[in-house]
Amino acid sequence: MKKSFFALVVVYFLMIILFPALGPIDDWLMLETLEIGRPYAYFTWGVRFYPLLAREYVWVSELFGGSATLYFMINGLQFLVCMLIFKYLMEKSPQDERYPYAFLMLFLLLPGPGISFLRLFVTEKNLLFYLLLFFFCFERFLKNENYYFGLLSLVFSNMAFYNKEPAFILVGAFC
Repeated sequence: MKKSFFALVVVYFLMIILFPALGPIDDWLMLETLEIGRPYAYFTWGVRFYPLLAREYVWVSELFGGSATLYFMINGLQFLVCMLIFKYLMEKSPQDERYPYAFLMLFLLLPGPGISFLRLFVTEKNLLFYLLLFFFCFERFLKNENYYFGLLSLVFSNMAFYNKEPAFILVGAFC
């Protein structure tokens, strides 16, 4: 089960970084801004609140220039970090060793995670990324009482808040 999980993670990672293509839904915003050197303003859509959407692409494009390959490399790295933290947190559960891997493989085979990591403007990707970083740091803080992890958990919870508004409920319910 463990080998199948890691094989699936490698396949997903390779799909993300080897086939970078700006999608027709909302990735066209990159073509009008970062790809031609124009600044990318904050993304607002109606009354939705997600001011940090695509900020990582803006920061990277300011340092290295705009590139779809670079944007999807960020997605790939976020995916790997998410899967490693997910695996770490799932192994902490008092279940049979196979259950965390079965859950994670099922998670990867659902269309939502695949879509969110294969597109750029999906707030759920960053929400999942920052919430998992928050859960990891908070778990380490509770275990070791290391204030460094406590500070990082505050930072990552705030990053999650500013990526999508339901993070207020998720972090509040967790704490």
